[in-house]
Amino acid sequence: MTHCGLDFGTSNSVVAHAERGTVSVLELEPGRRVLPSALFFDEELAETVIGSEAVERYLGGSEGRLMRALKSVLGSDLMNGKTRVLGHSVSFTDILTGFHRDLRRRAEAVLDRQITQAVIGRPVHFHNRDHDADTRAAETLETVAKAAGYEDIVLLFEPLAAAVAFEATVTRETLVMVADLGGGTSDFSISRLSPDRRHLADRSDDVLAATGLRLGGTDLDRRLSLAEIMPHLGLGSRLKDQRLTAPNWIYQKLATWSEINQLYAPSMRPDLQWLKLNAGGDIRIERLLKVIAGRHGHRLASDVETAKIALSDRERAEIAATYAGLDTPITIDRGKRDAAFRDDLTRLTETAEHCIRDANIQPDRLDTIMFTGGTSAMSTVRQAIQRAAPSAEPLDFDRMGAVGQGLALSAERVFGGAAL
Repeated sequence: MTHCGLDFGTSNSVVAHAERGTVSVLELEPGRRVLPSALFFDEELAETVIGSEAVERYLGGSEGRLMRALKSVLGSDLMNGKTRVLGHSVSFTDILTGFHRDLRRRAEAVLDRQITQAVIGRPVHFHNRDHDADTRAAETLETVAKAAGYEDIVLLFEPLAAAVAFEATVTRETLVMVADLGGGTSDFSISRLSPDRRHLADRSDDVLAATGLRLGGTDLDRRLSLAEIMPHLGLGSRLKDQRLTAPNWIYQKLATWSEINQLYAPSMRPDLQWLKLNAGGDIRIERLLKVIAGRHGHRLASDVETAKIALSDRERAEIAATYAGLDTPITIDRGKRDAAFRDDLTRLTETAEHCIRDANIQPDRLDTIMFTGGTSAMSTVRQAIQRAAPSAEPLDFDRMGAVGQGLALSAERVFGGAAL
């Protein structure tokens, strides 16, 4: 029996193991340390698969249902409900448990040992300004992990875990702000790191502040989709009755990873039929209905995400979306992207500034801003955070594995008899 660090992310997940201070991020898929947090319920083969295979089957045209961004439903009202998959009504708790059980099974196969103890990462805030939802989310995460087979569980803030991983490399005392920018949340911590103190049991005096907000890569995907894609599918268009516009809530769901599947439910048919009858022949709304009828919502969201990432290296990106009936690709440039993200980038700057104030230090006291998490790959996001402390040295540190590494080191300390 052994322990692990589990970084369950909105977009991707990582499991790591530490032994005598040496960390291994496990290959949960052949040649890959990072596993997409996705499930596909394959109706043709009557089976459920996770990770890259789930995404590949969906994009390959297999009949079934894809679910992504499941972490974002923790603490929400959706967790109390059920959904229909493979002909059965299944609770979201059971769906999450199945995903975590498969993650644990894969990790055990790599280590050739049973894993019964885990330090699991959690955002500083699952939900903005909602303490009760935060509490429910944390409790549900623990419940799911126990149902998946873990006997001993500790939850640790994700940016603090990343700081633990970074501290293993420092050679002098360093004041660092960790900016952990994931698919669903952006979390910040400020810690005093030192090679002389890293083995102390009580480090509470060295953690100066921690804060965060529910804003991540999937939210930026939604912003970009609503600003640049959904108008081509009828967002804002007038219906036959010129006093009415196409229902905004449909586009909000289609642009939100965790809500796309709701548009395919039988209960949605009357609303979609009403929209079809009242569209007045608008080709844009015909495209919308074609996307929903063909269950291409996740394909569209994936194309938007790909374009968002591409714009970090290129001035322009194109989305073909022929499955929506578009004759010519939609072109997005960096200016349009940054305009769509403007308010969110401001929020990131303000949250980083808030963390510095909570730490009761001046911005120029920070030595380093450590960036981790998939969303930190975007230069415009890093620049927004850097504005809070312009003199701090920016550092990319194992963008996808740092949190998992820190969780694994923490697990060895916790379950080896020492406290965090």
